[in-house]
Amino acid sequence: MRKRNNSPVIIVSALNCFALMLFMGTLTPANAVSLTAVLDSSQEVAPAGSTNSPLTGSAQLTLTQSNSAFSLSFMIMLDSGFDFKNFGAPNPLGGETVSALHFHNQDRGFNGPVAFGIFGPSSDVDGDTMANVNANGTTTVTGEWDQTEGNGGATLTDFLPALLTAQAGQDVPLYLNLHTENDPSGAIRGQVSAVPEPGTLLLLGSGLLGLWGYRQFRPTSYK
Repeated sequence: MRKRNNSPVIIVSALNCFALMLFMGTLTPANAVSLTAVLDSSQEVAPAGSTNSPLTGSAQLTLTQSNSAFSLSFMIMLDSGFDFKNFGAPNPLGGETVSALHFHNQDRGFNGPVAFGIFGPSSDVDGDTMANVNANGTTTVTGEWDQTEGNGGATLTDFLPALLTAQAGQDVPLYLNLHTENDPSGAIRGQVSAVPEPGTLLLLGSGLLGLWGYRQFRPTSYK
């Protein structure tokens, strides 16, 4: 397993929170930030390299604001070879038993700590995360990562600067990792990248990054 000594985690200070309120107060569904991820085994950073799973997945994510609070909604589509029976969605076709699904905080090519648990365990406190098996045996996982939700002290607020300023196709320090009983460290993984609407980029401006502080920290655990 590759470890990075100094993992970039975005910490927003009180002053920067005020800046976020000023600049993000007008974010609406019309200029919501769109993100995507493609999950496969080649992105896994396991002790022996990538896993050999032929299965894949994809995700569509949208960052929106409502009543001054942000949320990241997600829809994750997964191959028919996965079975979410441990999370209320058994696959009649069987397949690899899923043991966990998380957002992790780290750049591409490195392992990092769980930032938000979708399943196994879940960081969702309001019960809007669910898995549904489709007629063809594929599974769709939907839910929302609300601004105050997170794992290990991290919340969505910590990642707002990166999510809101990423250019189209640019990675953000978050990745989805799907764990199975056969591959407990992760069977498939996908780095989150941004597909921002033009209105969002115009709203934020190129100088907005100077308002936010960044702090380095050393991860203490990996899941």
